[in-house]
Parts: sequence; structure tokens; C-alpha cells
Amino acid sequence: MKSLSLGLLLLVLAVPLLSQQTEKIPPPPDGFKLMTPAEALKMDLKLCRKDLKNSQDWVNENYPKHQQLIRDFDKLQYEYAESSRRLNSVKLLAIAFGSLGFGAGIGLGIGVLWLAIKAIRKARPFSKERKQLFALLVVAAWISVAAVVMSGDAPQHPIAAGVYTLIASLPAVSFGSVLIWWFRNNPKTVL
Repeated sequence: MKSLSLGLLLLVLAVPLLSQQTEKIPPPPDGFKLMTPAEALKMDLKLCRKDLKNSQDWVNENYPKHQQLIRDFDKLQYEYAESSRRLNSVKLLAIAFGSLGFGAGIGLGIGVLWLAIKAIRKARPFSKERKQLFALLVVAAWISVAAVVMSGDAPQHPIAAGVYTLIASLPAVSFGSVLIWWFRNNPKTVL
């Protein structure tokens, strides 16, 4: 159909253009025969029928494949939704058990630390100086851990890395200074 309309369009445009030309048209090469409009129309119909037959053959060959692909796609979509639902439930279970394990581990660690401190205090009670020393050791450990942990994420410049580590260590410094002030003997002596 497309070639038929294209042929008719060319025929409609070519006839007026050819009649308006005043310059000489070179003669056609030997063996070339100019077609009449009826012959051109007949030729376009042959091409159109041939194209239609080729299109029908292509559809007959590929339409079942297309239908199979649609069925496969629907099946894959259903399987994806099902596996996604199962994966989400597994993720929720993993998060729940992980959170419970993490909480139990933190609680157990705090409990063991509390029992250890009680045992040490019972064996040898802390004086105010020792409490200050213990607070300093905790602060120093916190700052050291912060420096090690932050060294992977810190910028490459030493000053920027130091500022980055200092910011990560600010809670330790502030809590440590409060603890040292709290455990002092008298207002004049700190340690």
C-alpha cells in the first residue's frame, strides 16, 4: 500500500514537472522504455502484493514467537514478584534476629563490664585519683579508636585528618573532662 501511494505521488508530481520543463531532456539510454501511467500502476500493485505476502509470511513466522515471549515475560514477572516477596520476608527476619543478637551482645558486654568493675572495686576500691586516671584511660582509648577508625575515611592532608579525628573524639573529650572534674579531690587539685 505504501509503495502504491508513493508511486501515485511520484506520478502526480512528475507529470506536471515534466510538462513545464523547457530545456532539453537527454534521450533515454538504449533499451530503456518509458512506462505509461497504467503500466506504472500495474507495477506498483505487483510490488504491493509482493510486500503484503512477505509481511504476512513474516507475521505467520514471528507472531507465535511473540506470543511465547509475552507468556515468558508474564511468568518471569510473577516469579520476580514471588521471589522479591520471599526475599523481603527473609530480610525482615535477618534484621530482627540481627537486632536481637546485637542488643543481646551489647547487654551482655555491658553486664560483663559492670561485673568486672564491681569485682575490681570490691578487691581494691577506687580512690578519686584512680577514678580520674580511669576516666583518662577511657578517653585516651576512645580517641585512639576514633583515630584508627577515622583514618580510613579521613582526608589525605594531615591537618584535615587531625580536625576530622578531633571532631570524632569530641564526645570522649567532653565526657572525660566532666568525669575528671566530678572525681576531683578538692577544687585546687585535679590529679
